[in-house]
Amino acid sequence: MIPVQLNIKGWHVLVVGGGKIAGRKLSKVAGQGAFITQIAPNRPEGLPKHLAFTDLGLEEGGHEDEKSPLESETSPEVDPTERPDLIHWEQRAFRLSDLEGVQMVFAATDDPVLNEQIATICKGKNILVNVSTDMDQCNFHTVATIERGDLQMTLSTGGKSPALAKALKADLETYFPASAGQDLEVLGHHREEVKATVKDTKEKKRLLTQAANKVLDKWTSARKSHE
Repeated sequence: MIPVQLNIKGWHVLVVGGGKIAGRKLSKVAGQGAFITQIAPNRPEGLPKHLAFTDLGLEEGGHEDEKSPLESETSPEVDPTERPDLIHWEQRAFRLSDLEGVQMVFAATDDPVLNEQIATICKGKNILVNVSTDMDQCNFHTVATIERGDLQMTLSTGGKSPALAKALKADLETYFPASAGQDLEVLGHHREEVKATVKDTKEKKRLLTQAANKVLDKWTSARKSHE
């Protein structure tokens, strides 16, 4: 696999499953401007408070989940694309028709067989798919991310040890103060000014490197002061 960052604004993202792992996947895509649908037989629990839901599910006592998970049917006449970043939860089992118009899928149920079936179908349709129960079935992985404004750093163990990625993230986050995003904005403005006023290429490089080193020194000093 190659490391990439995806702009999923306007994408249709499907999360199949309602447990804690599905919740973590929802947290990854929420806030990115995507249209998100979650398919799960039970109401999701224990999810981050910032996630906003609209309930498109059945009333209690419905029997939609008794149908075959892979039975192809027409979805209810609802519009899951009305608002980006609002998670549209449907209380039922997965259907083949759920994949229509979708660009990214997270198969995060507690049924490895169903997850594998979803992955196989997605890959046949050239849909990006992440499988929680078998990393070998994925054609993309999510990664641990450190964010300070536009400053983003990602960590991945290729699915071999999410616990290690989590520990590394916690350690590395201490290197970057809360002001790092603002510092990056200042560097960006400085870069534009240098590009517009300095003609000599070597002098441009010197000035930009000097400014970047000052920011790094500031971050190092801030970290040492908290040790």
